[in-house]
Amino acid sequence: MDLLKIQLVGGKAGPLAIAFMAMMFALSPQLGAANGLSSKETQAAQKLYTGKCAKCHKLYDPNGYEPERWELWMQKMKKKSKLKPDQFELLSRYIDANLRTETKPDIKPKP
Repeated sequence: MDLLKIQLVGGKAGPLAIAFMAMMFALSPQLGAANGLSSKETQAAQKLYTGKCAKCHKLYDPNGYEPERWELWMQKMKKKSKLKPDQFELLSRYIDANLRTETKPDIKPKP
């Protein structure tokens, strides 16, 4: 799923990116349920993902990072985005269940 490679234009997703995300989100409640998240949890996590993560930067592919490195970035972003502990836990579960499929060599994001 290349959802994470969507570039933001002027700090916001372009029309094609929005259409693609809407399509993927329409399918992902079934994916989330298959991975231990309820439909309600999946929808809440998607809202956090687009509202907190994509608000400030492109969506990075967690598969491009070693698990320890990804967790380090998640902790940094947790503070910057002011996620509450339950929001962070839900978002982490969503990413692990739906977006993390393999581990690739560590790639450092551009500041």
